[in-house]
Amino acid sequence: FRRVLFRSVHCTRCHTGKYQGAAAATACVLCEVGKYQGTTSGPLPAACTNCAAGFYASSTGNKRCASCYYGKFAAAAAATTCVGCAVGKHATSIRATTCTNCAAGHFAGAVGHRFCARCGKGSIAAATAATTCTGCTAGKYTGSTGSSACSTCSHGKYTGAGAAQCSNCAHGKVSTGGGACTACAVGKKIGRASCRERV
Repeated sequence: FRRVLFRSVHCTRCHTGKYQGAAAATACVLCEVGKYQGTTSGPLPAACTNCAAGFYASSTGNKRCASCYYGKFAAAAAATTCVGCAVGKHATSIRATTCTNCAAGHFAGAVGHRFCARCGKGSIAAATAATTCTGCTAGKYTGSTGSSACSTCSHGKYTGAGAAQCSNCAHGKVSTGGGACTACAVGKKIGRASCRERV
């Protein structure tokens, strides 16, 4: 008779980034996009794990998920890419799951900002989530950056639009609202930055 020798067969463990989809499998399966498998010991999972919110996996066979970078976010699990923050918003940390509105006095005019920019002198952003700043109107000003409101020029001073400071009216002229300076009417004189009746 002929002796038959049986060779024992050992199963091979799937590497990271792969999983065994079923028992008696003959090959390992790459993790899908948006998923990962980083286990190197213990029972091998029958499926890959979804990337957590704030992470993503844009290719197959990942042993870990990548973090969303500054200015981007992933709101849900199993993300395949991160999304840039919309205009008027920003994300100052990595692995963000949402973006934050720019504070009043700040703006973001493009997508994917890590920080919102401060409005320059002479301009403001009155509300949050601004995409641009607005210049102060004539008669008003702001001498600081990051302002949310303009101030009115005091009596006897004026300014044009978008000003960082007010200027004194010329001699013989007055301004009560900060706009254009005007001369006093005939029969009146300047007194404490306003026109008064002559006595």
